[in-house]
Amino acid sequence: MANKGWHQVKGKWARSLGERGTRVRLFQMTKGGVFYRSVFLDGRKERRALRTNDRKVAESLGRALLLELQKGPLAGPSDQLTLGTLSDRYLTECPAHLDNASHTRSDAVRRAAVLVAYFGCSCEVQNLSANDVAAYTANRRVGGIKVDDEWTTAAVRARSVEADLVVLFAMLNWAVTVRVAGGRLLVSNPLAGVRRTREPNPLRPVATWDRFEATQMAMRRLAAESETEGERTRWV
Repeated sequence: MANKGWHQVKGKWARSLGERGTRVRLFQMTKGGVFYRSVFLDGRKERRALRTNDRKVAESLGRALLLELQKGPLAGPSDQLTLGTLSDRYLTECPAHLDNASHTRSDAVRRAAVLVAYFGCSCEVQNLSANDVAAYTANRRVGGIKVDDEWTTAAVRARSVEADLVVLFAMLNWAVTVRVAGGRLLVSNPLAGVRRTREPNPLRPVATWDRFEATQMAMRRLAAESETEGERTRWV
């Protein structure tokens, strides 16, 4: 696989992934702007915005797309929809996602990259189950998911896992609404009704009872020793 690495032209980053005939080009239209990916499909060039200005995330999405291209045409029958294809289409086509603020879109792109890294871009989304969600939750919590050569996830709390799964559920729900070749991109959401792990928010005491009582006693003593009414009122 050709891998010339990133290079800059007038401050704009670009690179190519793959070999002649099956290649994904990543590039910026403006300095510091979002990345685009360009591929040849059915004899014509197709360009889409990746909605991120992070090189690591852009490369992860580009490599996922390259693997899909090497397997054959994109967006096959609905029951063969892969996570790599779904992620690419959701991040570049879903109106609700594209209407979000830039930082929200970038966060979704990064979380989608972690999901693809764990499940695999060739994972058939119709086969996802509650057990897969539970396994992802456990592995994401402890960290160690290799997204690319420079990015391996660290240990996180349940709140981060839930945010990842929100993106996954959003992609699946969107796919059910998209029409392709007279049908749906996804016939039904395989995770419909599956509960996501949520981080509990228990009420915890901010001080021990002994400390609370000692503080009350000190305040009463200070009030009794006050020389003026104003000072006494301050401690009551």
